[in-house]
Amino acid sequence: MKTLRFLCLLIAIACCALALMPAFAGASNIPSIAEPIPIARWRVIGPFLSGVREAGTDPLAYYDKDAAMGDPLMQGSFPSLMVPEGKARWQYYEAAPDGSVSVSFRNMTEEAWKLLSDGWGNAGNSFVGYAFASFEVEGRQKRALIDAQGIGGFVLNGIPYPGDSYGHGMFSTPVILQEGRNELKVGFGRMMFKLRVLPVMSDIIVLTSAATLPDLVRGDSLRRVLISLPLINTTDEWINAYITPSPGGQFDSSALTAADIAPLSIVNVPCEFSAEGDLPHDFAQDIYEFGVTISYTLSGGVKQNETAQLKMRVRNAPQSRRVTFASRMDGSVQYYGLLPPTNYDLLKEYGLILSLHGAGVEAEGQVDAYKPKDWAFVVAPTNRRRFGFDWQDWGRLDMREVYEDVLARWPIDANRVHLTGHSMGGHGTWYNAFTYPDMWATAAPSAGWTNFDLYVPMFLRQNVMIGAPKANMIWNLAMREDNTLVLSENAMNLPIYALEGGADDNVPPQQPRMLAELLTKRGYNIRYEEVPGMGHWWDDPNTPFVDCVDNEYHNEFWKSHTRDMWPKKVAFRTHNYSINDGAYWVRVDAPMQYDKTLISFDWPVLPYQDMVVRAAADPKTGINVTTSNVSSLSLNLDSPIAPGQSVRVSIDGIEMNVPTGGWTSFVMGEDGEGWEVGKPNPQAPYKFRDTYGPWKQVLMKPFVVVYGTTGSPEQTEWNLQLARLYSYHWWYRSNGYTRIVPDTGDIATLIAQEMNLVIIGGPECNAVTAKLQDKLPIAPMENGVKVGGTAIPGKDLTYKYVYPNPLTDYKTLVLVEGGTSLAAMKRLPAVIGIYSGSGFPDWMVWGDEFKLQGFGGVRAMGFFDFNWKYCEKLTFWNNDLISREGEGPPYYR
Repeated sequence: MKTLRFLCLLIAIACCALALMPAFAGASNIPSIAEPIPIARWRVIGPFLSGVREAGTDPLAYYDKDAAMGDPLMQGSFPSLMVPEGKARWQYYEAAPDGSVSVSFRNMTEEAWKLLSDGWGNAGNSFVGYAFASFEVEGRQKRALIDAQGIGGFVLNGIPYPGDSYGHGMFSTPVILQEGRNELKVGFGRMMFKLRVLPVMSDIIVLTSAATLPDLVRGDSLRRVLISLPLINTTDEWINAYITPSPGGQFDSSALTAADIAPLSIVNVPCEFSAEGDLPHDFAQDIYEFGVTISYTLSGGVKQNETAQLKMRVRNAPQSRRVTFASRMDGSVQYYGLLPPTNYDLLKEYGLILSLHGAGVEAEGQVDAYKPKDWAFVVAPTNRRRFGFDWQDWGRLDMREVYEDVLARWPIDANRVHLTGHSMGGHGTWYNAFTYPDMWATAAPSAGWTNFDLYVPMFLRQNVMIGAPKANMIWNLAMREDNTLVLSENAMNLPIYALEGGADDNVPPQQPRMLAELLTKRGYNIRYEEVPGMGHWWDDPNTPFVDCVDNEYHNEFWKSHTRDMWPKKVAFRTHNYSINDGAYWVRVDAPMQYDKTLISFDWPVLPYQDMVVRAAADPKTGINVTTSNVSSLSLNLDSPIAPGQSVRVSIDGIEMNVPTGGWTSFVMGEDGEGWEVGKPNPQAPYKFRDTYGPWKQVLMKPFVVVYGTTGSPEQTEWNLQLARLYSYHWWYRSNGYTRIVPDTGDIATLIAQEMNLVIIGGPECNAVTAKLQDKLPIAPMENGVKVGGTAIPGKDLTYKYVYPNPLTDYKTLVLVEGGTSLAAMKRLPAVIGIYSGSGFPDWMVWGDEFKLQGFGGVRAMGFFDFNWKYCEKLTFWNNDLISREGEGPPYYR
């Protein structure tokens, strides 16, 4: 029922949003191209070094703006450290009939590539190339689809659009082609890409192959079936669509799901369907097929219907299956793979093996690598996608949601939950074992790498190579929550079995060896096994399971361990307590002194610093606790660690006699030195767990993208285009659900359910930003941007920041994206940041220098303090750029 109420709430919000939609020209006024437009020839330049996970840099940018001559096609060559002699020159490549382009970079020999990888490893072969082409459209504007495979995005007539970067064939991008010449720019990081310009066959495209569907089980109820259905609006007007099961099928055809789809955008619509009764035990087919109807009306009053057929697998009760659930993160429908126990008995309690898949592996395939157990379920979350987020950020949250859904649905003993995974999932096992050590009975990573900067080294990023030390300090703080090694102390009470192939060239053995060494030196319970001659994924065909994830020792290890929720010693370290705030019977309540009387002091505790609690319980001497960067904590003083009616508690040498029983809070005294029993009482705005930041956290709860409409037509269209990019990126990267709304009307209605806001446009072009501006910390001004009381001078400056939303009493977050000009706004697509390994601060102000130096080329950036105030210690000012602004610094513009 909770899921049903949540979906009904989303429908109500969507219907409310419809009333706020501005009018757009009818789609019937813009016809589609009649046939595909061939692009036979591309002009290509590259390769250029691409720093790992580096956003916003541009190899075609120059320090001297005149050297680039405005148009890169007029420049004969560009400097590239990857190419022999240091110059990349233009080359022409012909496209195959299917639109694919194979790029060999004729100036790069096999020896040249080898020298790069020998010198710098895989990071040395991380490259980007650019391809340019043009084509003509006769008569007038026309609609088209651009099928861009193996391309993260493309630029059409100066406007950025998303591509299918993994080449999955999941979608084509709707565009409006201009009359006459149309220009394409493509960035690619592989030796082949594919691009086709295709006709539009319908106003709404139903991506049935990308739908999220459960498997049906013979004999199970059909009263509640959750699916998601991606819909693409190929028109230039808003479409309000209604999805219903088609009449004549088994599902209730009166069920109605509303979806507002922005022009040229996508919505991944969550739906709940139901039917009376169960799927018969004797259902003969292995596929259950049913139809859906999508009804909508265009602005001309013409009613339209699209129909689609959806297919769900039908399984027997003992077989593995896909299970769908409604995500609390964004209201989307996600799935996980489940392998039930043999001879399943509803009256028994079972263990759980939670298995995290590797890059490119589907969750349903992950569970099929395991032999069915008589004592445990095997469950594989999706990481939101089969590539997803390396089991961090949104992948981490997906794992937790699946864990909670499984415990709510099936008879699972929470003390027998075992975390495991392979490759990317092996990394996810290390990371989530250390992040949430008290959730698991054991952890068993297989072929798991350590962290980004050791596995896919980031030392060739522009900011690392040439950025100022403090700029890199800010970036490193933003990246610290991804650092698995520094969290290893948390595994004090967690048995770990790490497995690795001795000949693994995908995740080299030194990766897990490093973590095993750290744990061994701490004296922790770790067994590291390296099997000689075995590669990345390996199996003995004579055994009934895949040995690198489910061998004989795995099963002995899992069956012989249960979780100890009351260990006598606990170590807990966190960098960001919004990710996890404690372990076992220890919890961090406030990472710094909240008393405003101490703010003026040189207080050492700042956001984004490690917070550490170490605690030991002894029946004779009581409980001894030491802390670092913590001003309030709680201890669960139940009988397993604190028998009797009272217990002596010592925190940082301060002793107290405390009654036992349940959670007890302790706070640092007003003098900033002692400790006493009491609860923290920080005043909003404060960096609470749900509003800690940085700006990625805005997308970790249900959110709405609000684009500005109060500026010029060009500003409004650009704001909407950026909102579209959010919808595509969030769907493609996380199988997510995005709502886009304009800034007009009663926005308070849309945030009544405490949704986060992504606000596109500054106060000059977005009514919501203008309404909030007096309560926000960053604002555009004439010839610059103001941060707190400090002015950053400059023309065409871009800014982005996260802040608690005053309209929700600071309980939610807003992410404001703006610029002092249209040119400044056009830099924002490069730093949306919906990908793994994205590290961003709370706020940032930058110009075109970012294209050359990355984070080292910002004007200013930093983190707010715990009271969401400007914090000098956590701010980087690029004084070189700021001081020379009046002189006209020789940077490309």
